[in-house]
Amino acid sequence: RDDPVIRNVTFGFDDLHTYFHGTRPSHTSITLRDVHPSIVDAIDKHKPDYMKTSPTQYDHPHVLCFDGRHDLLPTIQTSIGRVSLRCLIHGRKSAGVGFNDELYISIDTSMDPVKMDDAIMNAHKVRNFFSWMIGYAPTYKRMMIFKGDNPFGDQKGAYDPGLDVFLSHRGGITVDNSKLGGSILINPGHQPDQFTEVMKNWLDRYSDRRLANITYHSIMQGMFVTVMESKMCSAANLFDQLPASDKKGKSKMLDIALNRYRKKIRPNLDLPRMDKVIESAVNCRHYLTHGETNRERHGVDYNSHQAVVFLTNALRFVYGASELIECGWDMKYWLGLSFKHEHALGRFIETYGKELAATMP
Repeated sequence: RDDPVIRNVTFGFDDLHTYFHGTRPSHTSITLRDVHPSIVDAIDKHKPDYMKTSPTQYDHPHVLCFDGRHDLLPTIQTSIGRVSLRCLIHGRKSAGVGFNDELYISIDTSMDPVKMDDAIMNAHKVRNFFSWMIGYAPTYKRMMIFKGDNPFGDQKGAYDPGLDVFLSHRGGITVDNSKLGGSILINPGHQPDQFTEVMKNWLDRYSDRRLANITYHSIMQGMFVTVMESKMCSAANLFDQLPASDKKGKSKMLDIALNRYRKKIRPNLDLPRMDKVIESAVNCRHYLTHGETNRERHGVDYNSHQAVVFLTNALRFVYGASELIECGWDMKYWLGLSFKHEHALGRFIETYGKELAATMP
């Protein structure tokens, strides 16, 4: 466990394909039926050593041909290694002969091998980022750990099932959504350059924001925190957990939260009375922590479950949106897309007026 020998970790999510809904690049693949025996002989002659011999005993063999394009996005060089999104192709025999494809994420640390725990933590960081993109914590589909130099190139890189990881404590849900559209903050199919830029920037500055990012992720849909009051306190504490360089000389979480909204979000989206909402939200945290507060509530009833939910979502919106904007997210572009309500940030925007009227008359 303490040996830095892990060169690659590969994993997927149950609904990872939804990220590329309607935008996934099409692969060139064909099925040859009743092929001439000479083709089968050529395959047997030139196949890699680790592949089984083709079944020449059949009278009408089928051959599946694939163009070899696995990469969905250019490989991203980050502080945790080379991150790539790839498509693994499987031949199928049921429901007709053809191809099935499986999307997965790969983190390559072959140039600087890491320990087992670090490899798993790197996967969690990438999953955290993808969670921000879709607004909920997805369920891991499978995680494979490699010690070989080239996981998918030859037999030397074949993974060891003895290193399989069972992630029972990381939460997650599966949402097979067929109408994604603008619900993804950055669609990697439509905006590949921005997606890779924001992902690189987000991962490269993760170490300075580790506690805040973990807290933000822990209160996402699909994670284990269920008590609303706990989510409220966690959402406010995010601004205390930021590194000193982000606080611009400010020490109070209210000042930090207000500054982030005014400087980062307001130029893209000016929400009515949002300053007062943020102030009431931070003061609600003090009320829930200490049992009472004489700070400004702006008329909000802190004993109302609806009010606490709204204020919590306001703080989560400020933190999540401002972080991504600092990493290069084009918020104005996203605001012009459809189906924003299917993402937590979009739902907050679209229900803001109604919730504001009910919470802070």
